[in-house]
Amino acid sequence: MGSQSIWHLADILTWLVENKDYQIEESLIEIAQTTRHLNLAKQINKLSPNWSEKFKTLVGYQ
Repeated sequence: MGSQSIWHLADILTWLVENKDYQIEESLIEIAQTTRHLNLAKQINKLSPNWSEKFKTLVGYQ
């Protein structure tokens, strides 16, 4: 079986600009990056307390 990957919109937009010469407004890329960061913060809080603290320590998240 093949493996599945999750692609974040910010990564796709950046790739399109850098590799396919697409003209994408910087504000759209910034919104996509901010959304990714907010989703990550939300997911961190769903980890078990032990793992959440380990992760926060590892990445310096406060």
